[in-house]
Amino acid sequence: MGDGTRIGYDTVARAYAERFSSELDHKPFDREVLDAFAGRLAGMGTVVEIGCGPGQIAAFLAGRGAEVQGVDLSPKMIVVARELHPGIEFRTADMRALPFGDESLAGLSAMYSLIHIPRDEVITVLGELRRVLCPGGLLLMSFHVGSRVEHASEFL
Repeated sequence: MGDGTRIGYDTVARAYAERFSSELDHKPFDREVLDAFAGRLAGMGTVVEIGCGPGQIAAFLAGRGAEVQGVDLSPKMIVVARELHPGIEFRTADMRALPFGDESLAGLSAMYSLIHIPRDEVITVLGELRRVLCPGGLLLMSFHVGSRVEHASEFL
């Protein structure tokens, strides 16, 4: 993860938002899991969506009463997220070095975003997520099923 991932998402930010902003409409399981996650975190503090893209997950959580923020590696994705969801705080950040204090967050959501982390850096990222999560906080992660590692040279 790094410049290639950032540049790739910067390049497709608007097209990605057009394609995926309403993705939860067609994902009842994800909606159910996110509902339960938001419900368990009600009133506990800040929840951060890691790899937020255009902000659809953060907006869903906010709509369920979560005090939510979003972070993404791509500055252009953050611009789009702010335009689409002006009531939510979004900022550019790398999940390997999050801009939050130790044990400061009630929850973290990383929906399909850790796929961009090279295998040799996954433990580092998980340690960073643990660093910012408060004791008793919740971590929600999702992944695509499969055993292959795929590298796309074209996206959207």
